[in-house]
Amino acid sequence: MKFTIEKSMTTGKLPTNKVTWKVNTTCNYRCSYCLQSEFGVPPPSNIDDVASLVSHSLKVPHDVKIMGGEVMINTEDIYKIVSKLERRSHWISLCSNMSADVSAYMKIIEMCNGKFNQLQASLHLEYTKAEVFYEKCRVLRLSMPPHSRLDVVNVIQKGEKNIKRLVKLKRLFEAEGICFNTN
Repeated sequence: MKFTIEKSMTTGKLPTNKVTWKVNTTCNYRCSYCLQSEFGVPPPSNIDDVASLVSHSLKVPHDVKIMGGEVMINTEDIYKIVSKLERRSHWISLCSNMSADVSAYMKIIEMCNGKFNQLQASLHLEYTKAEVFYEKCRVLRLSMPPHSRLDVVNVIQKGEKNIKRLVKLKRLFEAEGICFNTN
């Protein structure tokens, strides 16, 4: 489990301080291009206590970006974390490979009571069909508060065919107002 705290000078309705919380290194994918150095470190067994401690330690509202490995490996843990943070007026951002059912993401968005900031969705074409991923993103974008962002990130795989496919996917996602980035 790792935390990174960043102070920002932005103003407006969103909190100016950000925390990145890497809750685990567990992932259900083993992408050929993955740079993660270790797999399988689950969240602590007392995640509810850790979430309470984090929530109470942050004295002013923060945007807490929850990431992993894959954060949705254990949805009950994420629900506990979101519940604790939301009660203390923190905003939630989430990084996921979108392998969970769309209803799990919708529940998190709903639990945030309007304080859902960003969903960073990682597209891994080795493990999912582009059409299925796109439909999840489209449905979730419609469920998110207007101020929220949905950003898709994707690793460009070698080959002209893969690059041409990504160009088409980028157009498709951006037509729905979803930012599509490639690495």
